[in-house]
Amino acid sequence: MRALKGGIRVAFHLFFASHIIFTLICDLQAILKPWYPQFLQDLVTRYAALVVDPHMSEPFELWFQSIVLFELIFQLPYFFVAVHMFGDNNRITYPRWFQMISIVYGSHTATTLIPLLSVILFRDKTVAPLELRFVVFLIYLPYFVFPAWLAWIAATDKGDQEVVKSKTR
Repeated sequence: MRALKGGIRVAFHLFFASHIIFTLICDLQAILKPWYPQFLQDLVTRYAALVVDPHMSEPFELWFQSIVLFELIFQLPYFFVAVHMFGDNNRITYPRWFQMISIVYGSHTATTLIPLLSVILFRDKTVAPLELRFVVFLIYLPYFVFPAWLAWIAATDKGDQEVVKSKTR
């Protein structure tokens, strides 16, 4: 897979770096809350109350907790690899194994975001006004767009073949 360049590479690098922070501070509280310091618990509780985020509000739904468990086991390790790969501005290509795990990560993550976004938009209208639901939707949207975009880039890239062809000319 050809290495990402310029603003796109930087955008992916920042996305994954920030995703590590938000996963560790916010998301994992859905399954590990008792082990978090009170000030971080309060931070997430205030955020959830402020924007009426249905996923970060207690009690946490079991289906949401199962998604967060997979975020911990599968996605969080990938974030560190992605930060490393996208942080290297001198790469010409990424290894084939990174291309493959990027397809798996991107398609899995984009798929898990569909029910999350659906709950945000189509939940009981008396719980939160449309404006607040739209704000929460926009907060979650990059977590769909970036993985789906990365899956598309990785699945459609034929960079290894093009690099080999250009070297033989």
